[in-house]
Amino acid sequence: MRRMLVVGLVYAGLMTALLGAASLVKPLAFLGIRSRPRGAFVLGIGLIVAATGEFLPAGETRVAAIQTRLDEFAPVYQFNEVHRI
Repeated sequence: MRRMLVVGLVYAGLMTALLGAASLVKPLAFLGIRSRPRGAFVLGIGLIVAATGEFLPAGETRVAAIQTRLDEFAPVYQFNEVHRI
């Protein structure tokens, strides 16, 4: 659950930065960004939020019982991937 919140934080920051960058070209008044300096501010806030999400530590998962050679090599990992058909 925490991982999803961190991913959401990164994406929200990137979207905010994108809107701020677009507002540097033409301010998006319908979003309340009425000037280019305010667009630059929104861009900066978006980059700070995205960087905060990037630098939060990834949670660790530990193997309960070693069953494979991979479990011997890396009993603690941060990411996993699951495929289903």
